[in-house]
Amino acid sequence: MTDTREKSSTPSPGSPTPTSTQAAAAAPVSESRIVPASVNGRQISIECPSWCVTDHVAENERYLEDIEHSGELFDLVIPGGSSGYRLLAHARLGADLFALDPVDRRPVVVVDDGSMEFRLTPAEALQHADRLIAHGEQMRELARRAAA
Repeated sequence: MTDTREKSSTPSPGSPTPTSTQAAAAAPVSESRIVPASVNGRQISIECPSWCVTDHVAENERYLEDIEHSGELFDLVIPGGSSGYRLLAHARLGADLFALDPVDRRPVVVVDDGSMEFRLTPAEALQHADRLIAHGEQMRELARRAAA
């Protein structure tokens, strides 16, 4: 596999500014810590990324391979429903550090709409975020037109 990351964080004079996709590829790996986990009722110690908020003891997975790391949920909501809002999607960091394929062990952005889970690479998540920002700008324009 070829490493396509920029070698320097500062662009040389006359070179283009790194894109958000390149910035994501060059982002540093998060620190980890050793935490307890329960696997089939037995307590073990596992390496856990600093962003993981999962209580691996409470989860008590049946097999080591079932342990997944999950970050804090961020909700995208819209007004409506009995609670005053309706959930459109959750987003969070996720990683399966015991996956057979090393590529699947890397952290991803998990977007869950309640019926499906989408696992986005950092570059895909940045593209999605750009689309969400564009959608938000279009929504503001629609709101301005509706208010006029």
